[in-house]
Amino acid sequence: MGKSSEADIVINNYQQRVTKLQQALDDSLHNTEVSLVRIYADRIRLRGEGQHIRSMVI
Repeated sequence: MGKSSEADIVINNYQQRVTKLQQALDDSLHNTEVSLVRIYADRIRLRGEGQHIRSMVI
């Protein structure tokens, strides 16, 4: 494969972008609540803070 150095560059660039975003958002990160919704053809999956993923068959 031999692409570990390329992977390291991609990961480093990503981490730098995350750090810049965290600095730009600063205190607003502490007051933000996020829920995850994933929609599939046969079900919907929900996840909120401190909860396991819940599946609902539709």
